[in-house]
Amino acid sequence: MIRKYISKYKSIRFSTLAVNEASYLQPDFVIAASNCTHLIKEMAKNDNTSENFNLRFKSESDFDSKIKQFSKDMIHPLSIRDIYSFSEKKLEIEQAKFLWKELPIRFTRSYIELQNLPFGLSESVAVKSVSSWYKNILLALFSFPEPKTEALEKSYANMLASLLLEHAQVPHALGLGIKELKTNHRLSLVEQHRIDQILNSFFLMRISLRFLVEQYISSKQNRNGFRGLIQTQCSPVLVAQNAAHDVAHLCNRHLQYFPDIQVYGSKNDVFTAIPTHLYHILTELLKNSCRATILHHKLTSNIGSGVSPPIKVIVAGGREDITIKVMDEGGGIKRSDLQHVWSYMFSSTPKPELSLKEPFPFDHISQFKEGECGHSFSLWGHGIGLPLIRLYARYFGGSLKLRPMEGYGTDAYVHLHRLKSSSKELFPDNLGKTIQQMGFDGRMCTGKIPWMKKLADTSKRPNFKC
Repeated sequence: MIRKYISKYKSIRFSTLAVNEASYLQPDFVIAASNCTHLIKEMAKNDNTSENFNLRFKSESDFDSKIKQFSKDMIHPLSIRDIYSFSEKKLEIEQAKFLWKELPIRFTRSYIELQNLPFGLSESVAVKSVSSWYKNILLALFSFPEPKTEALEKSYANMLASLLLEHAQVPHALGLGIKELKTNHRLSLVEQHRIDQILNSFFLMRISLRFLVEQYISSKQNRNGFRGLIQTQCSPVLVAQNAAHDVAHLCNRHLQYFPDIQVYGSKNDVFTAIPTHLYHILTELLKNSCRATILHHKLTSNIGSGVSPPIKVIVAGGREDITIKVMDEGGGIKRSDLQHVWSYMFSSTPKPELSLKEPFPFDHISQFKEGECGHSFSLWGHGIGLPLIRLYARYFGGSLKLRPMEGYGTDAYVHLHRLKSSSKELFPDNLGKTIQQMGFDGRMCTGKIPWMKKLADTSKRPNFKC
């Protein structure tokens, strides 16, 4: 049974917002994320890696040989328990040494996938920019000596902070590349599925990379109840309340109205988790629900409070899982569209006309600015929000599922592991199978990384899954 704790966010207009904000207390995870953002910015200012180390190779062949070397190494998946126990300030050098070995392996896989995206996507201007960013990251990582001393560890942390800030717009850039591909090519469902497979692999790896670096940096100033970004007593009800509060502001700003959002559950039902990941998932789901509810019921700013059906968020805690259900009456999803909702090639919303020069945060940390509470995200996107948050749910073994009823509404279910030992990083199949899939699709790069041909066995179709 779900306990009858109910938190309702009434229809608050901006004229009364200051009064209500005065009584609204930011949850600990928002403060921790804001502190992490501030720390990353401060550390990035102290980055002098390019001055102290040579970030160039004698030739492209030297760089390719490094790529080949790290592509053969296996990734080491970690559980939340592993990361939590490792994230102590007294273990900073050990953390840095692990990342020094692990990050080049993970970035190498992502770089190879960027170089071999299907159907000419790798040749788009936006994706070429991302490939260039990743190459610069790898140059910095390959060139940095092992951080065995306190001085080197500090320099290494500053370099990673700088890399985080400089390459925060990767999802936005890839969204622009996907938009360009959809405009110039008519792709079949099979072809779209192949693009989705490789993008799932890339984005899942990116989530892991950013989280490990952010966790390492934020663990330098642990708050009470936190190890880095991991909270030992995370209340999903409080996270849901905060997400509802922020989405209501956002919806009001863009559509001049927002439906009532009700959160059901017990604040005392807690588990060890990454609250910023959960916040990112719930804000995206609630944005979709609010937008669908308003548009489906043709609401305007002239219609008063209580006219629209409420959106309900129900939090239930079991022995093994935490389950969150988001229910709306926004008209549901057509059955013909249901097969597309997890595709990066599909969107039911208007596309913003943005460039790579404009900020467009897609990361769970970039939403939290100093002194703010997650208001920097947009109501409209490139249609890659749902696939991305499903990867956030899957990253530590959870899941996200939709149960729509066309003409009525949609129920979204988020399942997360309660047990720290069960919450282990999820990755796509190893690089060999990725390259096999590339070979099967005819996507092998003949000029850029010719040694990859030797790893591909195109005699049979691989079982490539995300």
